[in-house]
Amino acid sequence: MSRPGGRLITGQFVLVVAAGLAYFLALTMLSPVIPRYVEGPLGGGSVAVGVGVGTFAVGAVLLRPYAGRIGDRIGRRVLVVGGALVVAVMTALFGLVESLAWLAGIRFIAGIGEAAFFVGAATMITDMAPPERRGEAVSYWSVAVYGGLAFGPVLGEAVLGEDRYGHAWAAAALLALLAAGLGMLTREVERPRAHAGTSTHLLHRAALGPGLVLFLGLVGLAGYWAFVPLYVDDLGLSGSGGIFMLYGVLVLAVRIFGARLPDTLGSRRAGSAALALGALGTAAMAA
Repeated sequence: MSRPGGRLITGQFVLVVAAGLAYFLALTMLSPVIPRYVEGPLGGGSVAVGVGVGTFAVGAVLLRPYAGRIGDRIGRRVLVVGGALVVAVMTALFGLVESLAWLAGIRFIAGIGEAAFFVGAATMITDMAPPERRGEAVSYWSVAVYGGLAFGPVLGEAVLGEDRYGHAWAAAALLALLAAGLGMLTREVERPRAHAGTSTHLLHRAALGPGLVLFLGLVGLAGYWAFVPLYVDDLGLSGSGGIFMLYGVLVLAVRIFGARLPDTLGSRRAGSAALALGALGTAAMAA
């Protein structure tokens, strides 16, 4: 169990972040590949692109409320390893896809794996952190998320080339397998047992408001991931990797150099400022 004043950056902490980086590289390298695959070999339009990208999020959303409870009962490590393996297997199956319906089904199952991995790894990170440094710990953990976003799409476009979709599926599946292997090396962190009378509701009432705010904040980002790879063609750019890299590197810089801001400003002020800036950026792109 974490203790005040305890050490934050440990070997186990770095191991979880490394697993996360491999995992998010696997996911984000497909960001420019999936839309092109739907529009190209599958012959779909913009709605089909939205379906191909969005069904992944549907699977993730449906499992997330349960993933935390599973992790509390049987451990975070099971979620980390199991989630990464599900994503690896589903990604490898993309090569067998010949219709949008099959792609959507496989992406849905991969989304379930995503929910398991993310919740398992994120809660393992907070378990390791001293209580007064949890905001800082989450900031460092997000290096894995946005490191993947910064460099994954560039990797995806490099592997894809003109139409090497099989290479892209294989590379992403191998990265997800690497994440599972690193997850196998992690150890469970001792956690306090729940007291008698603790609420057993699946959704804690106090989490509904922040959860809704987070959901609304991510809607714009979801559209960005889905349609930037196609929009760059209209702008005459050679690819979207540089756009994703710019975004990811900027976020990484803020997360690393401003890691203490959530603890210093407080979650409400820090979150409100972040959402306001995100809204301004999205509005600027729309204009």
